[in-house]
This record gives sequence, C-alpha cells and structure tokens, in this order.
Amino acid sequence: MKLESINCNHCGAPLEVSEAANFVTCHHCDAQLAIKRTSSASFTEEIAELAESTSRLNEQLAQIAYQNELERLDRDWQQARKRHGIHDQQGSDTAHFNVAMAIAIICGFVGGFLVVGSITFAISQDSPAALIGLIPGLIIIVFAWLVVMRTEKKKVEYLTEKRLHHHRRKSLSPADFRGEKSAQELTAPDA
Repeated sequence: MKLESINCNHCGAPLEVSEAANFVTCHHCDAQLAIKRTSSASFTEEIAELAESTSRLNEQLAQIAYQNELERLDRDWQQARKRHGIHDQQGSDTAHFNVAMAIAIICGFVGGFLVVGSITFAISQDSPAALIGLIPGLIIIVFAWLVVMRTEKKKVEYLTEKRLHHHRRKSLSPADFRGEKSAQELTAPDA
C-alpha cells in the first residue's frame, strides 16, 4: 500500500493517506475531509464545506428550474390566448366574446323583426304566399342562435383554460424542483 502526503484543508496538519483513499479524518482537528486528486496534485476539502456548496447549488438550480417552468407555463398561456383570439396584453379577456355575443343578439332581434313583419304583412294582405318572407328572418334567427351557442362554448373553454393556468402557476414553488419530480409531473392536470 503506497502512501501519499497531503495537508488538512482545515488546520494545515500533514496527513499520510493511502493513494486509494477518498476520505480521511484529520487526527489533529477531527475535520472530515474529502481527498481530491488531479493529474498533478492531491488536496483535501472539508466535507461540510462541500455539503454547503452542494446545497447552495441545488437551491440555485431549483430556483432556475422553477423560473424556467413559470416561463414555459406563461408561454403556453400566451399561445392559448392567441388560439382563443386574444392578442393584446391589456383589457378584458372576454371582451371579444361579449362583442360576438352582442352581434349575434342584434342579428336575432333583426331576424325576429323580419319574422313579425312577414307575419303582419301576410295577415294584412290576407295572402299565405306572403309568408315566404319568414324564411330570411328564420335563417337569421337560427344563425344568431348558433353563434350565441358557439361563442358561449368558446368562452367557457377559455375561462376553464385560464383557471387551469392560474392553478398550475400558483401550485408551483422552488421546493418542487429540489426533489425527484419532473416538471411534467408537477403540471399534469389531476385525474
């Protein structure tokens, strides 16, 4: 067994250790030391300092992973907003849904007036043939109803996706990234 001479990183005392050893306890100051070797030198580091450095690095990496995950969630949310037709950062999220709803309701009223007008005209003329004017009004009413239903469905989808985004964002913390869980596991919707 070949020995090498190194110094304690804590107190500077000389130590004789086996070339195969990776750890040693200083017989002068009782410091727990890790033996580090390069191609040209051997030296010691206190294990407590290594643990502290490792802990700080882990904390910094967890913070970076946390920030990266928040940025990914926010990018995904901006893409979702664009899919729903919301391109600006300010203003009401549901304003364009409200505008579409208002236009559809106005169309419904116009269709209703056409239907009532056609019926009134047919009665005043005592001519069932005048009821042909009902068709455009009914078409407009059906169109308006379909637009209202579709707009309401899209609004509910958007608001649901918005709540999910906020829930995912609020549920994350840097502590989540110190363990073994992956970011995908943390943000996967609950079953």
